[in-house]
Amino acid sequence: MKFESLELHDSTIYEIKYLWGSRELTLKGTRYSQEKSGIIPFSLLFKSVSSYSVQHNAPWGESSSINGTGIEVNGQYLIELQSGDVISVVASEVEFEGV
Repeated sequence: MKFESLELHDSTIYEIKYLWGSRELTLKGTRYSQEKSGIIPFSLLFKSVSSYSVQHNAPWGESSSINGTGIEVNGQYLIELQSGDVISVVASEVEFEGV
């Protein structure tokens, strides 16, 4: 499934972890699943990370919920939070778990 097609709107992020030696960034959270009729965990594993940025200025107010996702042509994955902050990860690929 393509990153920008993931249904992560209103999902909540609770952990971001970067492993320096393996150059992997893991983002964990919870999301609503219609198939399971409830809240389930999910994770995004970014591989071969060359850079990342995690803003936490909350210009729209505090929130850890996802507003939307996107990808730039240079392999930059973007996650906009409902706080107005953006998480940016430049990586070779991303894996999603939590279907």
